[in-house]
Order: sequence, then C-alpha cells, then structure tokens
Amino acid sequence: MISEQTVNTVKYVLITAAKNEESFIENTIQSVLNQTIKPERWVIVSDGSTDQTNNIVEQYSSKNKFIEFIALPPTKERNFGSKVNALNRALKKLEGMEFDFIGNLDADLTLDNRYYENVINRFHANPKLGVAGGIVLDCFDNKITPQNISLNTVAGGIQVFRKQCFEKIGYYLPFKYGGEDAYMETSARMMGWEVQTLTDLKVLHHRPTGTGMGSLSKANLRNGKMFYTLGYSPIFFLVRCLYRILDKPILIGSTLNIIGYLWAFFTNEKSPASDAFINFVRSEQRERLKSLLPFNKKRTVVKTSRMIKI
Repeated sequence: MISEQTVNTVKYVLITAAKNEESFIENTIQSVLNQTIKPERWVIVSDGSTDQTNNIVEQYSSKNKFIEFIALPPTKERNFGSKVNALNRALKKLEGMEFDFIGNLDADLTLDNRYYENVINRFHANPKLGVAGGIVLDCFDNKITPQNISLNTVAGGIQVFRKQCFEKIGYYLPFKYGGEDAYMETSARMMGWEVQTLTDLKVLHHRPTGTGMGSLSKANLRNGKMFYTLGYSPIFFLVRCLYRILDKPILIGSTLNIIGYLWAFFTNEKSPASDAFINFVRSEQRERLKSLLPFNKKRTVVKTSRMIKI
C-alpha cells in the first residue's frame, strides 16, 4: 500500500478527449473527484461537442482548479484524427509539469474511488511496469460483461503510463481508423516496458465499444481497417476473427472485420507507424500463435469469467 508520505508526494495527471458525452461525462468527473488520490491536473478537451458536454465540464472546472477545460470548435464529422489532435492538445498543456504518472481516461467510464491509488501501488511494486490499467466491464443492455483482452495489454480508455515510459514514446500518432492506444502500449513493450491489465481492478464502461462514431456494423468494418494499419499479419488477423466469431453480432462482426482488412489491403491504406513498429507487432503475433499450438510446452491457459481474447 502507498504510505501516507507517498500519498502526499505522488503526482499523476489525466487527459480526456470528449465528443458529445453529455450522458456519461458527469459520472466520469464525479468518479475522479471521489478518488483517494486526486490528479495534479486533469485536462479535458471537448472535440467539437455540440450537446451539453461543454456546459457540464465548465461547471466542474470552475469549481475544481485541477480540472482544465479546452473546447475545440465543431467539425463536420468525428474521426480518430480529431481525437488524437484533442489528446495531443491536452498533452501540450502538461508540458513542463512535474508528475510521476499520466493516464488517458475516456469520458464514458466510472471508477472505484481507490482506483488510481491501487494502480499507482502496482507501479511502485514493479519498476519494470510501464503501462497498466484495470479490466473494463461493459454495462449496457441490462448486463455487466467483462471486455475480453489479453493480459499484456490495457484498454485504451484507462491506460496509465509511468512518466519515463510515456516520454520515450512521445505524442499520439493519428491513425485514420483508430488504434492510437494500441500504438502507445505496443511501443512501450517494444522499448522493454511491461504492460499489464490488472484484473482485480474493475472499471465500468457505459457505452458499447466503437459506437461513438456510428453503428456497431460500421465499427466492425472500421476495426478491420484499423488492424491493417496497425500492421497485423494476415494469418494472425484471420485467427483472431475466427476466435471471435461468436461475438455479437455473431459471425457478422468477424466477417465485417475481414472485409475492412481486405479493403485496406487492396487500397494500399498507409500506416503512420514505422516499419520497425510493424515488424515488432508481427513478431509478437508469431509468438502468440506459437503459444496456441497444442505441443508447445510453454502454452498456458488463463481462465476468467469470460474468455480472454487474442
């Protein structure tokens, strides 16, 4: 546990990009205000919101000095490039600040009041840990369902970085179809840092993943394009789609993912990532495929309340 002295000296900051989150962002803000260790600074950037998001955030920023609010002008349509721009605008505001950890927090999540204290505890216990975060529970359609995720990765909306790790990676890259969070954590592993999902720390997510910019079908199609630009190998991507074939919408989701990937392939969609990054992604994927082989002595099976996805 963090000592009382450490509580008084540890510093973390948060960044949030929000777009039309009037239904969720107030609960997110409340959950941060209730933290046992509050952030030194929380920069919230409204990415051209046209609903009540700006008014809600302004009400809280006027009463809480650690919350800094930036409202960007509305754009014709939402895209991941504008989200990355919003995140990087937030990072600009943090330049020159002293802090130990930095977290990216989505505006549709709620946290236990000891969440950041517990995450920081894990960083103190493991000096090799570069990126960490809890397990996300989807809370909609009257159900609570854990998101399926590999244990050496962290959902983008709750990633917390050790400052030394984050500074080596730098600013977010503008991937056209999303994946900027995957780029950040993969870059951390590429540099030798550990990345870990902390399965005992629960985070509640109040909107279906990927639907903030359109329907679930469009999100699945876009995901295929995203995985292509992230450098996923064709074989690994196909195995991944087969592994998830029973995810809703059953069969359709995986099929749309494949169509999106093929579209990006045949149109020669460019990736902002370096060749070294893509080579590292594919080397990781080869090792993960090998680990699935039945004769692999190092093969391990992790049992959770729901299957961990690849």
